[in-house]
Amino acid sequence: MFVEKIVEKKGKHVITVRDNSSVYETVKKFDETNNGAALVINANQQLVGIISERDILYKCYKSGRPIDGTNLVSELMTPADSIFVGKMEDTDLYLMHVMVEKQIRHIPILDKEE
Repeated sequence: MFVEKIVEKKGKHVITVRDNSSVYETVKKFDETNNGAALVINANQQLVGIISERDILYKCYKSGRPIDGTNLVSELMTPADSIFVGKMEDTDLYLMHVMVEKQIRHIPILDKEE
């Protein structure tokens, strides 16, 4: 099945956070929207990374950082140059293979015109 069909069924609901958002604000947004990851954008609306619940949990835990207003998303996110981005024409099997091979849980899908 092509990803385009999955997106049609599931919807195009993607959340974004600013790179200068606090980790606490991001966790609150995850809770409010029932999402586990967000694309990170800068002031120019450019994609600069992705952040997930796991990024926050493990990076704060391992470094002893509190999950409060003192940590910024930019300090914990995976930078854009390390993100695998899927396309609408990709197949679900291909993306599943990438996720297993690269041990990643979230792949942003971009429209052809983006």
